[in-house]
Amino acid sequence: MISHAGVLLQKVNNRLTILERKTFGKDYQISVAIVGCGYSGVELAATVAERLQNRGTVRAINVDTMICPTAPPGNREAALKVSCLMLSGTKYLFCTALAN
Repeated sequence: MISHAGVLLQKVNNRLTILERKTFGKDYQISVAIVGCGYSGVELAATVAERLQNRGTVRAINVDTMICPTAPPGNREAALKVSCLMLSGTKYLFCTALAN
């Protein structure tokens, strides 16, 4: 039995494959927006950015001013460091504080 997370992962993978095929050989960047910078949003943004590498831009959009706002400070700092390290060399943006 496939879990709900597995189904979502497959849907994301299928959509990225479609986008990659549409833009193959073209001077066009894939643009992906992830809404929410909790644990799942940060993980998803890092995974998508790692897959796209220099073929696209991932924007993680959050209403809070920090990633993983409910995480203990040490976990939050670790997530930020891991995200930055994983995404070095890619076009990765955190867009925060859009509300207010």
